[in-house]
Amino acid sequence: MSTMIAAAFLLALEADLTTLTFAPSQKDVAVASIADASRQRLRRVDIGGLVVRPTGEGKLEVVWEKEGGAEGERARVDRVIALLGHRHALRFQLVSESRARALNVPAETDRLRAHLEQNPGSDPRALEIPPTDDIEHRWLPSDSDRNELGWTLCEFDATAVFTNEDLKQTYVTVDQSGAPAIGFTIRTDRAEAFGEFTETNVHRQLAIVLDGRVHTAPTLEGRIDKQGVIHGGGAGFTSDEVKELRLALSTPSLPCELTFEGIK
Repeated sequence: MSTMIAAAFLLALEADLTTLTFAPSQKDVAVASIADASRQRLRRVDIGGLVVRPTGEGKLEVVWEKEGGAEGERARVDRVIALLGHRHALRFQLVSESRARALNVPAETDRLRAHLEQNPGSDPRALEIPPTDDIEHRWLPSDSDRNELGWTLCEFDATAVFTNEDLKQTYVTVDQSGAPAIGFTIRTDRAEAFGEFTETNVHRQLAIVLDGRVHTAPTLEGRIDKQGVIHGGGAGFTSDEVKELRLALSTPSLPCELTFEGIK
């Protein structure tokens, strides 16, 4: 049964179902899970009568009661889009390092440079790189201050996966330079595993990857059991960005990207 709201404001979105794997008979279930994840994220926003509902074929509607004038509604639209416009999927990933004859990072970097020169504007994430000890290596886009190419080679280790699902709490703080940043604490049941992971990899770079992009990659100086800080990279976070990102990371990441279609 549809929820009816008088004097409603409606925002239309479309989910990118091509990035999800599900049986054709489970399509409605997949869309319902996207709506539920969106609902959880928006539940923390103070907007009266807010409802998220699937409308078929991967489309969603976000509806809420109109309050005040056009300026106030525009602010609410911007807030909803900011929260649902990105998956806010966080991963902690090690930056790849050379391993004897198995992986030569400088050589792979030279190969990447040649690829970009020969194929301007191409996406090098599809470049095949030999795995080491069953660990895959892929290029990820990164802030330009990390290297002149704008790409960082990262490990994809299925045995050591840490995401925003492992965060117990996020909060607004500042980094060592005084710029806005996000502090986090690790869930109690994951703290020991995260501590062992960071201790094993002391002196290596740990990439903070948000929605597939490396924002920063600090060197691990010691074991991290409970808490850390996410920096905004070279450009840094604005105060508004860090508030919205903290809010989004405190809920599960969206299963897929959502595209804003319009206002009704």
